[in-house]
Amino acid sequence: MYDDGGPGPFCLSGTPRKESMRRLALIPLVPLCLLALAAPGFSAAPVKPTTLTAVVNVDGTLARGSGAVSSEALGVDGQYVVTFNRNVSQCAYVGAGGEANAFPADDAITIGASPSDTNVNAVFVQEYDAILGFDSYSSGFHLIVVC
Repeated sequence: MYDDGGPGPFCLSGTPRKESMRRLALIPLVPLCLLALAAPGFSAAPVKPTTLTAVVNVDGTLARGSGAVSSEALGVDGQYVVTFNRNVSQCAYVGAGGEANAFPADDAITIGASPSDTNVNAVFVQEYDAILGFDSYSSGFHLIVVC
């Protein structure tokens, strides 16, 4: 029963019921910003990006890398796939022409990179010779993946 005999936790006159006031006093009033900090998935520390690398030989073999587990030429001039040890489907890719050793880098190589459509851990790489009208061209390359 409420202090004024009416329905609800507050009386019609606006005076809170004593029992309701005791319950409200037990509820800690936490600022909304603190509630956000307790939300699942919230991290107060800045997220540091992960950088993965691969250096691939002209024949498609993996010369070296960080996080790269394999690479292969796909049998079509200039097409390669590089596989990493984690999901890279939502990452950014940067590629540049260049061999794994001291051999001079190819000039005018254009490299396109995109997520593989068959493996979330892999990146598809397509090379073109920009001087020869974007003909497919095989060359060693360096690939950087930032997640």
